[in-house]
Amino acid sequence: MRIAITILALLLVTAAAGQSKFIFHSQNYIGALGGENDAAFQFQSINGFQKQTWFGGIGTGLDYYYNRTVPLFLSFSKYLNTRASTPYVSLDGGTNFTWDNSTGNSINGYRDDGHFTPSLYYGVHIGYKSGLKSNKGSVIIAAGFSAKRMKEKFGTDLPCTNPPCPDHDEVIDYKFNRFSFKLGWLF
Repeated sequence: MRIAITILALLLVTAAAGQSKFIFHSQNYIGALGGENDAAFQFQSINGFQKQTWFGGIGTGLDYYYNRTVPLFLSFSKYLNTRASTPYVSLDGGTNFTWDNSTGNSINGYRDDGHFTPSLYYGVHIGYKSGLKSNKGSVIIAAGFSAKRMKEKFGTDLPCTNPPCPDHDEVIDYKFNRFSFKLGWLF
């Protein structure tokens, strides 16, 4: 997955360098996430290139929903027109990494050797870009749906009457579907 993202980034940069019609943009958001668990904060920065009404870039940030993670994703947006103020739709997809990889499960028969593995992240948003008269940037607002998965693997001690006893690992696959609201700045 990391190799694919790196190759896509290099292709995007190479294509942009060879074309004068590509324009670099940075989208920086703060926002809120809500779902079955408590509401949480998110921050995202997406950097890439725009050609006419299409934008594509690589994004990362912080996602505090349930457990703090760092998403790494590709983002594609389609603006309805080329004016400074316009509605748009965006699609994000990639992976997320937990901030603290250890789970710390050491009670109720669980060994303290748990860890999280990188898992799926994606989002779909509709938004509005409101350009400023000075043409120095735009205020962007978006609402939509995002999801992240986290896989936690940890060892358990099973009853054993004839040592040596084999290790037994369990995996919990967390699936978080959330509503997302983001407010940001595009320059």
